[in-house]
Amino acid sequence: MTILPPMFDGPVWQYRMDWMIESCEKSWWKNFFYIQNLFDSDTMCEPHLWYLAADMQLHWLSLLPLIFLLKNPRRGLLLSKFLIILSIIIQMIWIVKENAPPGTIISSPGDFRVEDKSGKYLKFHDKPWNHAHIFLIGFIFGYHVRHIKSNHFHWTKWKTMMAWMTIMIAYLLCIYDTYPWIFGLPYTPIWSALISPLNGLLWAMILTIIIFICITDPQSFIAKIFSWSLFRPLSRMTFSVFLTHFLVVYIIRDT
Repeated sequence: MTILPPMFDGPVWQYRMDWMIESCEKSWWKNFFYIQNLFDSDTMCEPHLWYLAADMQLHWLSLLPLIFLLKNPRRGLLLSKFLIILSIIIQMIWIVKENAPPGTIISSPGDFRVEDKSGKYLKFHDKPWNHAHIFLIGFIFGYHVRHIKSNHFHWTKWKTMMAWMTIMIAYLLCIYDTYPWIFGLPYTPIWSALISPLNGLLWAMILTIIIFICITDPQSFIAKIFSWSLFRPLSRMTFSVFLTHFLVVYIIRDT
């Protein structure tokens, strides 16, 4: 971090670097313990690393239903589903209470980040309970995956078409269900409270269906694409890209 400031220059580059260095000097230890998203988000060292903390916290949380699954699978699954519902309810209550938007709405007269300069929505977004329902859907699917074999499910043309129609509709909804608010439509708490968790549920559903197709139909085009050997070296780079992508954004935007 100390060698980065003199490497570039620009209107707000030095300010950005000073802020990053000061934040990391004060709160590096929070990153070490994966709690930087829980306390004083304004001084978080490298703001995009909130995801690492939230992801680790959800892994810690998953130990509870995992223990139940090992002892009593039925109770473990019930607990996981209860936590999914609880996560959605917490998100909905907060959105209604704060009259928050259905997502991070940008580039509009009603930009929530402009109206709320404290970044309240973004701070809420960083919390693990805001993403627990997505994580736990994958957790439940992962439990069932061990029982799935490629010859246990026969893909007919009709089933394949329905699966991909579901994926495409869900994907388009994830992208465009906040479209009216981008152009300044006033936030409606009830709609926001429904759409925000719905996006997470749809995204989790998309991923589980695609993974299910790859497992049960290894000869499908999507399974062959994801098995392409070129993805292996690229996949090894993804974490490094995630860690450094914000610096690239700062360099392009602030210099």
